[in-house]
Amino acid sequence: MARRACVFCGSKENKISKEDVWPLWLRKVVEGGEGEMFERARIHTTAQGETVSHLRWPEAPIDWQVSGPCESCNNGWMSQIENEAKPILAPMVQHQEQTLGPIEQETLARWATLRVLMGQHGHPKEKRNAIPEERYHRFFEAREMPNCQIWIARRNGEGAWPTDYHHRELFIELVGAPEPTAPNAYVTAFAVGHVAFICWGSQFKKGPTVDVGDNMRPFLLPIWPDILPVRWPPDGVLGPNGLEAVARNLSSPRSPRT
Repeated sequence: MARRACVFCGSKENKISKEDVWPLWLRKVVEGGEGEMFERARIHTTAQGETVSHLRWPEAPIDWQVSGPCESCNNGWMSQIENEAKPILAPMVQHQEQTLGPIEQETLARWATLRVLMGQHGHPKEKRNAIPEERYHRFFEAREMPNCQIWIARRNGEGAWPTDYHHRELFIELVGAPEPTAPNAYVTAFAVGHVAFICWGSQFKKGPTVDVGDNMRPFLLPIWPDILPVRWPPDGVLGPNGLEAVARNLSSPRSPRT
């Protein structure tokens, strides 16, 4: 039987491996990392914003594996991304204050992008439309994070713990372009411990971008593509349903702007 191609490098020479969406080292730094079951959610909508499916299912904390990368990628550059992010992320997960400069922000953004890519690959095959295969290849070749915005937020420890995950497929209409018939953008919001990542991306080569608005700005610190130094944690704190609310707000047709 022929081997499947790696989702990143495209090679069929190496064995396809399992990847932990939430790295196992997090169990050692997150309180309750091996605690009770929590929920994950995946939402799919039509171009008009009507919900087609809203699935929630229980999952053991920090125990979500997906198949897709080959062993060479998993044990090579993917492991390097993990090792670079760990000393930055671990104190944040434990709610320790620190300043994030351009290098730290880009490192976290790259780590979050890898988590988003792996998270989508954990969806049913027919539901992996928002992020095309080409993005996986570009991330492998140059660690590129094009046409995406990434923010970080802090949680108060209530609600889904120690991890949380919300993924929404979006249909973005651009002026002068045909109405989309398939998802062309996404918002993925996930959290580990006290740290949440919100990633908004599209399939467009240029734009659109998202304005989070004055109401959400105290809660979200931009780390990509904005790389001005930021101080963690932000002033605002997300409550038990805060992460889902942020994802919902960024799904609004009024959020993107060309």
